[in-house]
Amino acid sequence: MLWFEAHFSEIDLDKLLNAIFRLPDAIRPIYFSDNDSKRNKKNLVTNTKLFDAFIEKNRIGFFLRGEKGLYDIHTYPGLSPHINFDAPNEFQQYIMPLFEAVAPFDPCFAYAADREERIHRNRCFKTIGINHIESWVGRDFKGFLPGLYCHTLISDRLVEKFNVDLAELVSAAPSHIEIGDQGQLHLFKFYDDTTTWRSHTDWLDELCSQTRGVFSKRRVLEATAGVEDFEEYLDIMDQW
Repeated sequence: MLWFEAHFSEIDLDKLLNAIFRLPDAIRPIYFSDNDSKRNKKNLVTNTKLFDAFIEKNRIGFFLRGEKGLYDIHTYPGLSPHINFDAPNEFQQYIMPLFEAVAPFDPCFAYAADREERIHRNRCFKTIGINHIESWVGRDFKGFLPGLYCHTLISDRLVEKFNVDLAELVSAAPSHIEIGDQGQLHLFKFYDDTTTWRSHTDWLDELCSQTRGVFSKRRVLEATAGVEDFEEYLDIMDQW
């Protein structure tokens, strides 16, 4: 499964929706919903009156669905606004249009990758006694970038905030371009096909570990190695 995710400091929701509705037909939303599990074919985004009323009631979060892809849009108070899109892996040809669609809204960070790569880089699993614990880590932008993925977009703002070694990333990535009105967004492609992420795991994990300002799950695993007390483990995980 292909995952695309973009984070913003702030967002004009109406303008973002207009940009999404200009995407290629294959990934353009058709339906709207307040959850990710049902598709009401009466809820067409082309029904302007119905859709506008829905948005007015659900501005902090909602779903848009195409024939095969799903958009999850979050604007919850206290959290950075962000948009997620997931679709079958054959939709990789639309990765660049997605980045181009969000670029005018000055995202601070975005990525496109296989779902399993995101889990590999930012999810920890631990069994302590009868407790099977799964935790997302490194995603809160408090001290570092969440990680590096097949396609990764980093803003100059976060490069400066986290003192990211940009030169090291430029040197390591086969492809690096600057996009945005003033070239303030750095788009890296670390390999071509998101489905081949396992072949690139070792060196990309190492790059995350060695690059200043980038989260590495290795630090979490080192901090929790040998911890067998449930409460102690949770206390450590809360720091990430």
